[in-house]
Parts: sequence; C-alpha cells; structure tokens
Amino acid sequence: SVFAEAESKMAVREVEVSAREEAMEARVNGGVAEHLDTMLAAQADTRDVMEARRKEIASQLGELDTIEKSWRDTVLKKEAELAQREREARGRVAAYEKKLLERDFTLKRRLMRDIRKVYNKVVGQE
Repeated sequence: SVFAEAESKMAVREVEVSAREEAMEARVNGGVAEHLDTMLAAQADTRDVMEARRKEIASQLGELDTIEKSWRDTVLKKEAELAQREREARGRVAAYEKKLLERDFTLKRRLMRDIRKVYNKVVGQE
C-alpha cells in the first residue's frame, strides 16, 4: 500500500536524518574539542615561554642594576678624586700666587731702594 511505502520511506529518512545529525554533532563536538585542546596547549606553551622570558628579563634587570651600582660607585670615586685634585691644584695656585706677590714686592722694594740711591746721588751732587 501507498501508506506502508510512505511510512517505510519516512522511517528510512528519519534514520538517515538522525545518522546525519549524530555525525554532524560528533564532528562539531570532536572539532570543537580538538580546537579547544589545541588552543589550551598553545596557551600553555605561550604561558611557559612568557614565564621563561619574565625570568630571563628579571635576571637581566638584576645584572643591569649591579652594573649601574658599580658605575655609580666608580663615578663617586672619580668625583672624589677630581675634587681632591682640584683642592690640591688650588693650593698650588695659591702658593704660586703668594710667591709671585712676594717677588713683586721684593722687586718693587729693590727698585725703590735703587731709585733712592740714584736720587740721593743726584740730589747730593747738586
């Protein structure tokens, strides 16, 4: 009969549709699960790489801090050394200036004495 034939066609179609739905659901679920697994694995790898980089950066920052402290110490020592040299140089300059002033004074005194002698000779002859 037509109805029996239609019912069997409908039953076959329902089986085909349910099989397709199950296959699609499995494909979607499997694909999503695979995608999630891949994503989580990639995130874990990225997290590990980033953590390793953070540790490396922290280590390098520590080294840079050590170098910076060393340079600061060197700069402070050099500044102190330069200040000491400047004080010594100022002392030497002051001593040279004092000697020059003494020489100048001595020369002026001799000159005045010589001028007096010449003056006394000239005035004494008149």
